[in-house]
Amino acid sequence: GQKQRINGQLVPDNLRPHIKGDLSVKTSGNLATGDFIMDGLWIEGKLTVKPGNLGRLQVAHCTLVPGHGGIIVEIGSTAGQQNATLDISIDHSICDSIKLPDTVPDLRIVNSIVDHAAGEAITGPGASVSIQKSTVFGSSSMYSLEADNSIFTGIISVMRRQEGCMRNTYIPEGSRTPRRYRCQPDWLKPLFTSLRYGSPGYAQLHSR
Repeated sequence: GQKQRINGQLVPDNLRPHIKGDLSVKTSGNLATGDFIMDGLWIEGKLTVKPGNLGRLQVAHCTLVPGHGGIIVEIGSTAGQQNATLDISIDHSICDSIKLPDTVPDLRIVNSIVDHAAGEAITGPGASVSIQKSTVFGSSSMYSLEADNSIFTGIISVMRRQEGCMRNTYIPEGSRTPRRYRCQPDWLKPLFTSLRYGSPGYAQLHSR
């Protein structure tokens, strides 16, 4: 049977909330409604935005454990179910793959790691993407891209290359990107202390 819920005060000082399982968020109605904000969570599972019209998704200081958790946005077949004004922001976080339908317009990633080295780390066919001071393990595809001080280990494919810019960034050979400014040459490949999530040197550039 169900356990009785006891009301009280929880003071989780010096503790980090841990969720073992998947999360989903859903809105209703034809207008863009609501923000969904996650801050300081460790999640062993996926975050799914269900068909609807969520206004903003903000992930800050969170870990969606690589190999277990990423972000997926779903859409429905009717108006009001397209998440067509969804603004996604990922800040100081670690995340597995990010998969967006072509209706989602905006994705910003700052000071974060997106880790899906075995496949496509970022899929955003309709998204204007901004990535700053971040590392992306795996390939990426998006509508447009602005990147600065970042490292991509997999091939990047940008549909609209007439706008945007890649600055001070490592771009793998064979990528199709906007214009480049002071980017590392293709032959200079980054070397990491560790590629294994959970190790002390995870995603850290090697001293060599």
